[in-house]
Amino acid sequence: MATIQQIKFKIEKDKLVVFSCYDFLSLGNYKSVCKSLERLVNQQYIIRLVEGLFAACRQNKILGIIEPVSSEDIVEALARKYQWKIAPAGPMALNRLGLSQQVPNLLTYVSTGPYKKVKIANYSIEFRHSYGKDLITCSPLTVSLGQALRVLGPERCDETLLRTVFERLPPQSRSQVIKEAGYLPLWMSRLILGASKVKAQ
Repeated sequence: MATIQQIKFKIEKDKLVVFSCYDFLSLGNYKSVCKSLERLVNQQYIIRLVEGLFAACRQNKILGIIEPVSSEDIVEALARKYQWKIAPAGPMALNRLGLSQQVPNLLTYVSTGPYKKVKIANYSIEFRHSYGKDLITCSPLTVSLGQALRVLGPERCDETLLRTVFERLPPQSRSQVIKEAGYLPLWMSRLILGASKVKAQ
């Protein structure tokens, strides 16, 4: 099967929305993959968001228009491309965890890569390098919770607030946060463990 056909098959099979050449290097060399993606752009099978980043053309069944890509799909594709581990940070972490209704204009993430700020498809995205061991060791959920608590500060955080977060999490995710709490700063860890004990009673 030709490289271009393998790429189309992988896009459909894996339900890829946003992707780069690096997502298809198992199917061919870098030059071959890039040429195939260029051909798919010319065929209007995919669109180019920015140099090196592409999106599948997903048509809205009702309106018949190409659906816009989400910021999450863009960020995940960039993380795969650069092999970064990432997690929502700042006001965005608060919003994702249901602790704030405000959607920030600047979508901020902590990452294992260098500082980078990009604007793609009307989204302004900022990656801030983190030296914290939690980003390496913990799940994105635990890291994001730590980032949200850091924004609020210890004076605005209590076990009641943590319980509201726990109530939105499935049991498996809740258990994971509790298990990984020890990698966060001591005051955060105590709050998380305290809230989990109250909920268990």
